[in-house]
Amino acid sequence: MPSPQQPGHKIAFVRGSGTDFDETMSGFGGTQLCVLCIAKELVKKYDVYVVHDRRENNFVGESGIKYVKTIKDKDFRVIIDVRSIRDIFLKNVKYIHWIHDCHKHNNSKSDTRLLKYDHVISLTNIQKALWDKTINTYNFEVINNPFILEPVERKTNYEKYKIVAFSSRTIWDKCLNIVKELRKIDDRFTLHICSPSYTDISQKLEGYDFVVNHGSLSHHKMMELLSGAFICLYPTGGQENCPGVCYECMYYGVPMLTEYVEGSGLNEIIPKNLILPRGCNVNLYVDTISQWYRNDTRPELAWNERNGEIYKQWEQLIDNEKQCADV
Repeated sequence: MPSPQQPGHKIAFVRGSGTDFDETMSGFGGTQLCVLCIAKELVKKYDVYVVHDRRENNFVGESGIKYVKTIKDKDFRVIIDVRSIRDIFLKNVKYIHWIHDCHKHNNSKSDTRLLKYDHVISLTNIQKALWDKTINTYNFEVINNPFILEPVERKTNYEKYKIVAFSSRTIWDKCLNIVKELRKIDDRFTLHICSPSYTDISQKLEGYDFVVNHGSLSHHKMMELLSGAFICLYPTGGQENCPGVCYECMYYGVPMLTEYVEGSGLNEIIPKNLILPRGCNVNLYVDTISQWYRNDTRPELAWNERNGEIYKQWEQLIDNEKQCADV
């Protein structure tokens, strides 16, 4: 049962995706997972709502979170707009905007409405530096996404032929060609793929007998698939904001092999020796992986989540007195 909540401390997370979501669902993207993860922690102390205008039925989840279609702003102490930006700001409400799209593809780079928020949350220092170039960031705070902790074993042994790929920004043709070349070295290499419910890549996988397509998995099942893998492949040209899969690979000791993208929050998370040059040839991936395989030199990773610190940052934003600034 949730702990007693502070009277009058009503907190709302608003939108965050094109469709509604709640704790009974699975298979959706990282933004929704992070909203629910933080909401489940904050509901121990506050009265927490997750608001989406496409929700059909209001209800209270087992966690104590209230899932609703709409709210009256004046009844809330803090409102957190996830991705969306509002036009109307009430004087006695603290408003927070939570950026959850990378700067390169964000349509709000110069939106002066961001200056009206008490706080704007950027997920990484790399991404905040890009915002510094396009808008006054006096009200910006850097808070990393929490790690979604599942009861999945951190294995000391790995499956030498198990390759995984998860991210929707993966260059799939390149990924498939990497594994195709690796199978010339050992035909036991197998590529395991899962993707969020909004990205169906089944057609791209037709004709490849070395691919196991797991489709859309719950986060728990996804971590079971990741744990013990030899490597996570992520050839990409997409700029990431704060990709959760990077933390997940680090936590479970699975090296993610990817390539450099300027401004990507990924560069702030995984070891530099796992980031290949941008647009590099498939052979560079193959040579690197085959060396690990042949010489038993797969990198050893050790990383522990810091959720306690992240939740504390959120509580400090909520509890600190509202500070109004002239902008």
